[in-house]
Amino acid sequence: MHCCHTMQTVFLISLLVVLSSCNPIWQQKTLKDIQSCSSPVYCQGPLLDTVQRAQIFNDSKTFVDMSQVNSVNITLENFWKLMNATDGTPTRQDIIEFVNANFLSQNETVPWTPPDFNENPSLINKIQDQNVREFTQNLIKIWPTLGRKISPDVYQNPDQHSILEVPNGFVVPGGRFKELYYWDSLWIVKGLLISEMYDTVKGMLENMCYLINQIGFMPNGSRNYFLNRSQPPALTLMIQEYLKYTKNTAWVNEIVGCVESELTFWLENHTKLVEKDGEVYELAHFESESNTPRPESYDKDLKTCSSYSEETEKKLCYKSLKSGAETGWDFSTRWFFDDNGGTDTNLTHIRPQRVVPVDLNAFLCKAFADLAEFYAISGEPHKEALWQERSNIWQKSIEMVRNGNG
Repeated sequence: MHCCHTMQTVFLISLLVVLSSCNPIWQQKTLKDIQSCSSPVYCQGPLLDTVQRAQIFNDSKTFVDMSQVNSVNITLENFWKLMNATDGTPTRQDIIEFVNANFLSQNETVPWTPPDFNENPSLINKIQDQNVREFTQNLIKIWPTLGRKISPDVYQNPDQHSILEVPNGFVVPGGRFKELYYWDSLWIVKGLLISEMYDTVKGMLENMCYLINQIGFMPNGSRNYFLNRSQPPALTLMIQEYLKYTKNTAWVNEIVGCVESELTFWLENHTKLVEKDGEVYELAHFESESNTPRPESYDKDLKTCSSYSEETEKKLCYKSLKSGAETGWDFSTRWFFDDNGGTDTNLTHIRPQRVVPVDLNAFLCKAFADLAEFYAISGEPHKEALWQERSNIWQKSIEMVRNGNG
């Protein structure tokens, strides 16, 4: 399928195509707050704002990854008791004590050793160099330390956690990232497959389909505060990698519907019309609708956008930061725009929604072709033809916008 070639060649090119539109989205003014999610604890509201502005943790993500000791209503009730007792101006110590009394840094996941973990997959015997072999063995031994399963409390009390429930165990990126991530999982999956952990990979892909079926798309990660954005659409790439190793084509029937939902989300929510040489083409770009600070980077976003005096400008700045996080390149100067359209500026002027990235569109071109292949496997020729044609059109659009008629 020709777009595979496009995927391989253009992915390496940091080509940016500025959108041409009579009413560009980045110039539109909006006063309405579009929140990260509906949670009055983790995504919006006075409690989140008060705690994050106090900067009681070095990383804003620490707070929004904590679990509530009690129900949301009791947590909010205790917060307003604090605000009333302090005339709305609690000290930093007051806030620390409130958080310690009402939140825990546990209860959302439990350690999980994947059942198919093997310290010595066949790969090890193929490595001749002893130093490289030992390094690889030590690397493989890290897998169990990154394994997690959702704790029973999340299923019983979902509103008391920011993490989203998924049915199977999964591997986290590590560090401050303690949830299932979209873009990161592509590279995790590649490593797991080399380590012959096929069941673990299947479970992670089914987790993503579970979220897609629940939400309508795969979010940035499995947190409620990520429900306002996705990441590069890598699901079909992961499925193809899994099929390459396992030949488990019967499983395709179970997940083809979720793949179509994911790609339909991108088509319905992330495309713009681009004019080139008198022709108009539909292509994709990154854009979060939410225009408030990221809960997990709250204080950083407030600081980044503080130079803007107008509220509409601040909201555009917040929206652009979230759009930048959606790219998976958070953050790169490829999304920066100075007054002359160049990149000689800083993060305050990030505007990813102004760009039609060639790599994102190559991902989608490949994903459409992959879905066509999945429908061929599942015996649905009409849908196979539909998605293959969509891939062909997308490839042509990429090439015409990139190269023009010349």
